Amino acid sequence: MRRLVWLGHGLTVVGLAGCRRDAASSVSDDVYIATMADLRIVQIDSTLTDPARAAARTAVLTKHRVTAEQLEATATSLADNPNR
Repeated sequence: MRRLVWLGHGLTVVGLAGCRRDAASSVSDDVYIATMADLRIVQIDSTLTDPARAAARTAVLTKHRVTAEQLEATATSLADNPNR
């Protein structure tokens, strides 16, 4: 249950922060999906402590060469135009 709450909070933050528009910051759909899938794996890993989870999130972003801002911009773009 706690994981679902954290996931809900994370998606809310992404959604709210994604209100900014910056098309140059968005990433490809493939990179977005792969990054979000890896972030989900980190989120549901019950063996991670909070600091370890934060480090794992940072590692995922680094692995995919994206920033949180870029993911937020892409999420906003997808929400604004889901048929793209």
